[in-house]
Parts: sequence; C-alpha cells; structure tokens
Amino acid sequence: MSKKRLHGQQKQAILLLLPLLFWLLPTAWLERGPSLCLITRITGKACPGCGTLRALSALAHGNIRRAWQYNRLVFIVAPLLGFIWGKVLFESGKPSFPIQINRKRE
Repeated sequence: MSKKRLHGQQKQAILLLLPLLFWLLPTAWLERGPSLCLITRITGKACPGCGTLRALSALAHGNIRRAWQYNRLVFIVAPLLGFIWGKVLFESGKPSFPIQINRKRE
C-alpha cells in the first residue's frame, strides 16, 4: 500500500470522526467560554459570524430554536459546511496519481 493511499485513509478517518467529536462536545461548554471572535474583542460589537460555532453545536444536538437564537445564518452555513465536508471526504478516498495518456505518434 502506498504512502499516499495510507494518507488518504487517515484523512478519511479524521474527517469521519470530526462530526462525532463536535457532537460529543456539549454546547454548554462553548457557552461558558469567552468569545473567540477577534472583531468582538477589538470593537465590542458582534459581527455577522458571532455565535456561529455555538449555533452549529446547538444544531448538531438537535436544538433548532437555540441555533436560531445564536445565529440565523447557521441555516445557510451548516448545509454549505456539510457539502464541503462530504466533498473533501469523497475526494480523500480517490487515488491521487497523474493520468498519463500514451498516444501513438505518427
């Protein structure tokens, strides 16, 4: 088995475990911590992305109302993240080798 294929399998395993780890992390733990938003820390005002991590966590735990309260944009961001996650997961399983086309020269 080549190193690139092994790397792809490791990447797939990590990608499969990430949503599980995010689901296991309680939303209350994120609520207790300080805001991670640099814009909020500097200006003291919320940016459009503030609360997205907590909203994604609430959504992962099935709390739709709380996710809406944290950040309404989560209902746009979550499907996009899911699509990107699925695409990267699918592409990490593909063998990565250059396609060589042998043409006869006349």
